[in-house]
Amino acid sequence: MQPFRILAGLAVIHAYAVQVLCAVVKGDSTNQPPPIETGSVTTIDAQAAILSGHTCKGEGCLNLKSLLCSDGHICTEEPPSSSYREFNALLDNRFPTSDNPRTIPSDLRRRDFHVERAPSTSTSATAVPLPSCTGSQSSTSPPDFYLRILALGASITYGTDSTDDNGYRNDLRELIVGAGGQVNYVGSKSHGNMTDNEVEATPGDRIDQIEAKARLSLQPYMPNLVIIHAGTNDCSQNFSTATAPDRLGDLIDEVLGTVPGTVVLASTLIPNNVPSTEACIEIFNSRLPAIVNARTSVGKLVYLVNMHNSSLFTVADLADTTHPTDEGYAKMANIWYSGLQQIFASCWLTPPVDNGTKDADGGGTRLNLSDSTLGLIG
Repeated sequence: MQPFRILAGLAVIHAYAVQVLCAVVKGDSTNQPPPIETGSVTTIDAQAAILSGHTCKGEGCLNLKSLLCSDGHICTEEPPSSSYREFNALLDNRFPTSDNPRTIPSDLRRRDFHVERAPSTSTSATAVPLPSCTGSQSSTSPPDFYLRILALGASITYGTDSTDDNGYRNDLRELIVGAGGQVNYVGSKSHGNMTDNEVEATPGDRIDQIEAKARLSLQPYMPNLVIIHAGTNDCSQNFSTATAPDRLGDLIDEVLGTVPGTVVLASTLIPNNVPSTEACIEIFNSRLPAIVNARTSVGKLVYLVNMHNSSLFTVADLADTTHPTDEGYAKMANIWYSGLQQIFASCWLTPPVDNGTKDADGGGTRLNLSDSTLGLIG
């Protein structure tokens, strides 16, 4: 009778949580990722945004460490603090664990979401198989066609505080070319003393502003690789920070929807020397593996690298509170390239679409976007 009492009690707890802790609205689950079964993934680190294919939108869901809304509902508001304290204790101590999920009803299986942990960079698929190499194709070397790269971001992508204004872009280009690859950066802006200096980055831009500019540049340029470091300004400007990771997911979706077959290489945010901004960045970063996994699980070509790694990049690599030194930008390039090597080895990339862009000339017609919002950091 004891197991029955436990399950019955948990059912009451679950129902109470849905009713009291989550202010819910009916969500559209048609485009949600498939559920992750704990039978195949017993502990899911830093993946707080995926549970049974539903998405968490609010601070309350993040703080609870586990999505409690079900039946297609989406959490939107912070739960009352008294209810949060009561149920959080139950979450931490009273949910049963099991190596065999079939011993517990599916809606009561424990999910170990640890949003406070450092993010994992794993983006392996859980549902739809991703493209893979065949025969002798697999290699960490660049492919034998051009990488038409659109670098999306704000001032860090732009290259602010680098002595040559190139930021990480020229260092990354040299790594690719040095390994036998071919590169053509594209974008509506030119910045830096490198010849192939096009970029799509505006200092001060938040994720929503970056997406607005991406909409204008993606289709004309049709990149086969998009590199994204975005979100620092959302944190520094304290702009709807709870939903900033979801906005990054929207940006990734915009890229993938506009240029089918392109590959997105995204990163966690580099450290920041302003304590409040850094605290926001750490929470933001912790949710990115789930954002990426939600896309790879349905066969989207997205890979995440970890820039917030104390063994690779620290605040000592910053020229100010936000932007890297030349050495820091070189470290960013190395981290980007480590992710690219995994993408090369997986054979995700395909030749760029013939849209009139002369990749061999490192050019193409630049777009004329209006910079309505310029800031100091990014």
